[in-house]
Amino acid sequence: MRRCVGHIFIVFLVGFLCAACPPRVADRCTPEDMAKAKRIAYTSDGLPAYEGQALLIASCGGDSYCHTQMPRERAPRFGAPADLVFDPLPIDGYPDEGQALKRLFRAVQTIRRHRDAIYASVLDGSMPPRSHGRIPDLRNAASMFRRFADANDPEGVPLPSIQSPEGVEILHTWLACASPVVERTAFASPPPCRSDMDCEITRSCDEMSGTCQSVGDTVPRRDLQVEPKWSAIHSKIMLPSCAVSGCHRGPEAAAQLDLSDQASAYERLTRGLSSETCGRRRFVVPSRPDESLLVEKVGPNPSCGARMPPWGLGPFAVQAIVEWIRQGAHAD
Repeated sequence: MRRCVGHIFIVFLVGFLCAACPPRVADRCTPEDMAKAKRIAYTSDGLPAYEGQALLIASCGGDSYCHTQMPRERAPRFGAPADLVFDPLPIDGYPDEGQALKRLFRAVQTIRRHRDAIYASVLDGSMPPRSHGRIPDLRNAASMFRRFADANDPEGVPLPSIQSPEGVEILHTWLACASPVVERTAFASPPPCRSDMDCEITRSCDEMSGTCQSVGDTVPRRDLQVEPKWSAIHSKIMLPSCAVSGCHRGPEAAAQLDLSDQASAYERLTRGLSSETCGRRRFVVPSRPDESLLVEKVGPNPSCGARMPPWGLGPFAVQAIVEWIRQGAHAD
């Protein structure tokens, strides 16, 4: 009898302790899991990221908030510790590619070290937090990335919220498979090496090829042609890339610049002025793209604040904006 009672007590104690333990990421990644971890999503103008990578970009960092890789003076962290950078942005559009690669590598290493804490906080709903004060609501921000069935699919399907059951599953699989990332969209020859010490960033030399191991993979952009007309620019660039949750949408829009409605967004961009941070400049100066703050903000290194959107627009999108302004920035 005593032995039975003792056994029951041990089972109860183990069950209690296990229930108190936070959930952990699985330690195995099958080939099927890796295939899921490397499913690609794209922004509205074609920037690729693996789905788990996209969830963290959109809901945790995004070069603009919380776990961003940007310095505190250029982007608010909203209380996130400075060393917890979960911002695995591809390096496209950064003027200093070497520094961008170092940031991406550090972000991936940090994500791998804290994978259980990331997973547990998303699973219990504490991260990303609900909107309050200056903190934007990023729980559904992943919708700025979309899945496309094939090259002929014009619309795609938005990624689910990071806190939805499907979003949690995507995140778990990606973390379990060592958080693979899209590094860039155009191939670049890796540096040659003879030993790991020759590789400044990854410290990993592939002896077979004699080149340094890359931080992530090269995945081409999904091409997007945009007419230089306001209606096309708003529907194909502003709505999916700027007027999204946590950015330029609704009463709590960043810099009080709500771009969700086509007509009012046109008025704000062509007649309104920027914040004091950017010197109360005009966003759009018709026929003068070089004087328009909007063109500077979508470039790789704006003089004030962060690049918009954080992951950068593709060349076709930027070209459409510049040409629209050059032609007079008409309503359509």
